[in-house]
Amino acid sequence: GFSGGDGKLFESRSLRARPLHPDHHVGLIMYQVALATQTAIGLGEPIRPLWSRGGVWNSHYAFPQIRYTVLPGIEVHGAFLAAWARQLLGTVYQNVRDDFTDTSCGAFEGDCFIGYEVDVALRVKWGQDNERRWDTELGWFRAGDALRSEFGGFSERFLWTVQSRLALVF
Repeated sequence: GFSGGDGKLFESRSLRARPLHPDHHVGLIMYQVALATQTAIGLGEPIRPLWSRGGVWNSHYAFPQIRYTVLPGIEVHGAFLAAWARQLLGTVYQNVRDDFTDTSCGAFEGDCFIGYEVDVALRVKWGQDNERRWDTELGWFRAGDALRSEFGGFSERFLWTVQSRLALVF
């Protein structure tokens, strides 16, 4: 996947950095928590429309997924997410290059690596027309160099979450 980036957000009259819609879920932590927090803190209240709000923001990513039906109504899902920044916007990403004005990122540059995430879910459906559903999801995220450095960013290299949902679908 892809979302355009802009390394010099405040120096140009043309806007090239917009998040994808937050309802387009990619992973559990990287975009929905880590980048949502970083863009809110780094960009500030005056330009709230540019926050990621949990959507894919200024990056390209790979997100392969697998689903396996254990028994009818019981599924196990697994996913791996890896992402790289398109531009090292200094208010959001860490730029520790010798020439800090160099914000452009190649396809898989190490200092542009946002991180990787592993997600696993157990989903159970039962009842007439599968109207009852229970999901439990586990996500584990390791922040890459673009989000972590000795100068700031995430103080923890690893983030994790466990989420559960019980629903009645009409």
